[in-house]
Amino acid sequence: MGSLDIRKKVVRPSDSSHSKYRAWRTATVIRARAMSVRRTALASGLIALTILLIVPQIVLAERQYWSWAGGEQSAIQNIRVGYLNRYPQLPLQENDPKLQALIAYLQDKKSPLVKYAGELSRLPNWKVLLGIAQAESNLCKKTNKNNCWGIGPNNTPLTYNDISESLYYANYLMNKYDQLGMNPQKPETIVKTYVGYEHPGWVNTIHSVFYELAQRGLN
Repeated sequence: MGSLDIRKKVVRPSDSSHSKYRAWRTATVIRARAMSVRRTALASGLIALTILLIVPQIVLAERQYWSWAGGEQSAIQNIRVGYLNRYPQLPLQENDPKLQALIAYLQDKKSPLVKYAGELSRLPNWKVLLGIAQAESNLCKKTNKNNCWGIGPNNTPLTYNDISESLYYANYLMNKYDQLGMNPQKPETIVKTYVGYEHPGWVNTIHSVFYELAQRGLN
């Protein structure tokens, strides 16, 4: 039986195979570096393109928002003046049982709106305004912008000088919805316009307030 003699071949630097390996390795390294440079350049180009496309849109959106906010604040001031002129003429009994019951309700709820019960009771949309205030700010206990009704674009409530100002504007919106064929007394008809999407919890909260008011004889 013969023996198998396996010897490891030694490649010397002077051998042609060694030179070919070195050339292949050098070419591979050069190609890898070139690919890395191309990837870096491509990534930088994509970042630059993204910045060029997105930044102008952000700037435009911000300008549109501030333009909208400025217009809204101007409208708010006009509405406020109108309501201040109209408020003394709104009917109010000297001993209004609804007002006293409303004050008691807001006191039980520990709501800052108790100070504005007189104004609320004289508005035709007072019940739905209370319901929305409950849904948006827990009857004005969770706001630092005098905005009990969550009024503002993209879930960004606007800041008002006082609660009366936001109350007047919220009531203006209810009147506007009524003119557009919606029924503010049925929150399911205004939820998509007011909130921006279907929100069963928002609607249910308002109906819960309606129920609590009815239990107190406030219909």
